[in-house]
Amino acid sequence: MASVANLKREPRGQAAAGVRLPEKRAFARHPFRSATFPVRIGPSECEIRLKDLSRGGASGLIGEPVRVGDHVVIVFDRHHQVEAEVRWVRRLIVGLTFTNPLSATFVERLATRSVEPLPAISRSARRSTPASAA
Repeated sequence: MASVANLKREPRGQAAAGVRLPEKRAFARHPFRSATFPVRIGPSECEIRLKDLSRGGASGLIGEPVRVGDHVVIVFDRHHQVEAEVRWVRRLIVGLTFTNPLSATFVERLATRSVEPLPAISRSARRSTPASAA
């Protein structure tokens, strides 16, 4: 009997013929690096660490389990609280579709802010113990 690890999945349809299917997304995605935002799920609250963001949705690591079809609210800032529906879930990684698309300007501002370089860490802050304790 063949091991499951040795079985290879055969490609189907046009992908098997080497044809690349067109992207189905309506908006361009912007990658994010460690940007976290509060998320309200009904009466509870947690955080989401965004992986990417577009005008129409986002994906990222969420702090609480959710199910496909759940509605959440992402709090980007005091003036931007966005309702979204959970479209897919892979463990705690989720894909969200916004109820109303975000403005292009707002997404660009968030994307630009997420790729700013991290602040430099001074040598004294890198030490785990003070010099006098050694």
